Amino acid sequence: MTRAYGGCIEPEGMELDERHDTVPCPRCEAPARSWFCERAESGSINTYSGLRCTACDYQEGDDPNDWEP
Repeated sequence: MTRAYGGCIEPEGMELDERHDTVPCPRCEAPARSWFCERAESGSINTYSGLRCTACDYQEGDDPNDWEP
């Protein structure tokens, strides 16, 4: 977890959520990687999420290259 401070964020800071899971691919049912993260950008908290399957190259959501744990 990351704690963000500044601008429009809570004075004591805010814990940013970051997680990834393995889920079945909606296209081929192979194990796919889903991810979710929050980032403090320009005084606001933005969320990014997506899913990527390496078996069939299926991907959805935000750019999967934006966040790698």
